Amino acid sequence: MDEYQFARGLDMRVLFEMVGDYNEVPPEFMKLGVLGPHTIFNHCTRLPENTWKVFSDAGVNVTVNTRSDVLFGFDDEGVAYQQAIDYGFRPALGIDVETTYGGDMFGEMRALFHQQRAAMRYRVLRKESKVPLPITVEAVLQAATVNGSRVIGLEHAVGTLAPGKKPT
Repeated sequence: MDEYQFARGLDMRVLFEMVGDYNEVPPEFMKLGVLGPHTIFNHCTRLPENTWKVFSDAGVNVTVNTRSDVLFGFDDEGVAYQQAIDYGFRPALGIDVETTYGGDMFGEMRALFHQQRAAMRYRVLRKESKVPLPITVEAVLQAATVNGSRVIGLEHAVGTLAPGKKPT
């Protein structure tokens, strides 16, 4: 908790690794005062509904890492990106393991595009009701740019093309 308090004292965002098979955040966690827009949860794969509810109520930020989640077996056909969208989040897209993939955000964007579309197609083939629409190129670009800058608290400076903003 000392590191957390130090980071918050510097007005820094704090990122937690979150894989549902290993972690659950009970509602009591909100009482500790550590959840809010300054908190980022990374991966967010296979989270139970009550954890999504806690996150939603607290207004935390979510990032997904499509390639590493598949590689390490963290994600399944639920697709963390889609689950985040279903719970009202605007998830950002991350790379996670740069030594494995390099800093190739275009590879990450292609992976998200293919994974979400394939998962939704499987749900249609299984005749599930209320299957979300396949992801659009615009949504992928937003996850990699606008949502990413918002998650790290820099939407005023980067993430979109506008006069006065820095190129990224």
